Amino acid sequence: MALKPLQPHEVDEIASDAQALTTNKAWQRAFAELEERYITALKNTNIGDLTVPTLHASMRVLEDVKGQVQTYITEAKFRNRR
Repeated sequence: MALKPLQPHEVDEIASDAQALTTNKAWQRAFAELEERYITALKNTNIGDLTVPTLHASMRVLEDVKGQVQTYITEAKFRNRR
């Protein structure tokens, strides 16, 4: 299912929500704990272990989510400068 394009006011609203997320202590703590958990698990795993790709994928998802939230903020800033 394709997402419909956002209206200008929706872009601003989502950017505001995204900015609030990045400064939210629960959000920051959750990501820090998950990253620490995945890194610790990677350090304690043998290289050929089947869980290594899963742990890498999990870390990638965290980075993707953070990147997408930052994209919402950046897109609104660029749109508002025009």
